[in-house]
Amino acid sequence: MRYATATQILSLDEPPNERALWQAVVLQIFLDALQRKASKLRFEARGYILNDPDFEVISLMAEYNPEKLQRSLRSILHTRRRAYLNYLKKGIKS
Repeated sequence: MRYATATQILSLDEPPNERALWQAVVLQIFLDALQRKASKLRFEARGYILNDPDFEVISLMAEYNPEKLQRSLRSILHTRRRAYLNYLKKGIKS
């Protein structure tokens, strides 16, 4: 599966419209939130998506459903956490 990056969304032959700009912003926030390495940026991006009322405004400007995006992030984080715990359990049993 291929994912578009914020840069790819904005590098169209025609000037980007406002919706594409906000979609790129949302994508970048998600990329920051899903970084594997713990960082202040990752922490802030996750907090922004899950707790900041401004995220709803940006999502709507990008023509995305903010609640669905928040559920998606929670689901991804839960899956990663569960996979990591399973990995640790396997290491302990060895």
